[in-house]
Amino acid sequence: MRFKIFTFTLLTLVANASLLAQTDHAWIGTGKVRARITPTGIHRDTEGGFLLESGIPGQPAKNLLSHLTPWVGGIDPGNNLKLACEMDNPLVSDWQAGFRGVPNSGKVWKVTIEQIAAHIKDYEDNGIVDNPIPEIFAWPGFGNPFSEDYNGFSTDSLYTLARPPFYNNSADGTYNPDQGDYPGRPELGSFPKYPKEMVFAPFYDNGENNLTHAKGIDLDAHLFAFTLDCHGQDFLENTIFFEFGRYYNSGVDRLDSLFWGIYADFDIGNPDDDYLGCVNEDKREMVFCYNSDTLNDNIIGANPPTLALMSLKGPFDVDFNPIQMSNVGMFFNNQGGGTGNPTSPNQFFNYLTGTWADGTPITNGGTGYNPGMPSATPTKFLFTDDPTDPNGWSELAENNPHRNRSCVVSYGPTVLNSHYISYPLKFALTVSDKVGLTEQLQHFTEMRDLQQYIYHYCWDCPNPLDSLCINPVAVKEIEPITRIAPNPTHDFISLQTPKIDIEDIIMVNALGQMVSIEPSHFVNEHEATITISLKNLPVGVYFLQWFSKDGQHGCEKVVKN
Repeated sequence: MRFKIFTFTLLTLVANASLLAQTDHAWIGTGKVRARITPTGIHRDTEGGFLLESGIPGQPAKNLLSHLTPWVGGIDPGNNLKLACEMDNPLVSDWQAGFRGVPNSGKVWKVTIEQIAAHIKDYEDNGIVDNPIPEIFAWPGFGNPFSEDYNGFSTDSLYTLARPPFYNNSADGTYNPDQGDYPGRPELGSFPKYPKEMVFAPFYDNGENNLTHAKGIDLDAHLFAFTLDCHGQDFLENTIFFEFGRYYNSGVDRLDSLFWGIYADFDIGNPDDDYLGCVNEDKREMVFCYNSDTLNDNIIGANPPTLALMSLKGPFDVDFNPIQMSNVGMFFNNQGGGTGNPTSPNQFFNYLTGTWADGTPITNGGTGYNPGMPSATPTKFLFTDDPTDPNGWSELAENNPHRNRSCVVSYGPTVLNSHYISYPLKFALTVSDKVGLTEQLQHFTEMRDLQQYIYHYCWDCPNPLDSLCINPVAVKEIEPITRIAPNPTHDFISLQTPKIDIEDIIMVNALGQMVSIEPSHFVNEHEATITISLKNLPVGVYFLQWFSKDGQHGCEKVVKN
């Protein structure tokens, strides 16, 4: 009888799966902020793109950003410039939504923590999923046997493409929701705090470059966004976390002088009176947008909020070192000339590499566009001083013109070899609705430090959320998929990695600085044990980060005494 009920339920839900499990966009939020996610980023509709909820019944939310999407550019061995970019109003893109070569896959998949918890409980009570949840069964994990029914395409060929992460209960490397598998986070499917909401969308560039008219860059990639549940904690409730990544070079050419970028069109209410600022401190890299009238906006009203793009981790270079935020550029929307919208391949690449559209270097003073002034100091970052400092370089102190601005944040240069995967670019969009610009900037600093800790140290390490949050939805606690012994240690550690093919290991100290280690035994076999000498390291706390061939990575806390 149970089998008959399961079959009937599954067939009934599959009939409506396209309406329930994946769409061309999805809203994701915390209750305080929310964003409209499409396959290539954030794109506003009549309601907005990234919204701050008013918290007052009957009052609309406040739109703070209209468009956010990746830009990528590099040069092949033949000295050809290759690009993939996107701009809005109207929307024109070099990116294609979906998995390369998979029709009807240009969708957004969304799953909530309540759905994951219900799925786990359903499976664990008798080892059978009696009530399949469409969002769980449609998740396009590699090898999902139900994908044809729920999505209309197979996922068996997606192993090297921008596939979504999942917790693999069956440990066979394929996504089997009927065997207890469920969607996970990019870092580890076994992360103990599951996202409140998460979305996944694949995209790629196939050379049909309708925007830049440059050669295609032959990349497969994905967008992954999520929220974390932490009532009363601004650093999470005011934030949506993003990942643009698992960039896979499907082309035959290596890409040199490569820059990864994020294009953002901030709109704090009225889009024509926004100012930009930048912080380029180590581990506090961010770009923020605020209202030029810090007391009032003619659309939002009194005490306009400020929105920051917090850089959490840049993509890795060929040596597995994270690339720091390299450039922050800006241009004026719907304007021509050296500071306006890019219209040619070279102009798009100029913005990615930290110059103006006409190649003029960014220099200190005014808007940063100072052609014909050889005494002006070149810089890669715009408006790096505190806006409340009347003597600093900021848009507010310079009283810059009121025009609609767009921002380009980029990372590079680096190299991406053919058929090589680059690790993702991770960042957060965070709002401060404190009263006063000084208070808002201080608020960002406080929230940024906690967010950085989450991304660097709490994958498998002691979790700061445990002492800050009480998760209202109980989910399964997963055994760690790697172990370290002895710990604490004096001379060496053994990293046990069952059923994982380790590709690289790095060790960082408590300050986040990479230190030298010497693996004395390094094999890529199941049930492998890797012995690492710590004799050359001083006493202290360290974090060992490992990376597998299939894109997993994790962190283990190590104490040397």
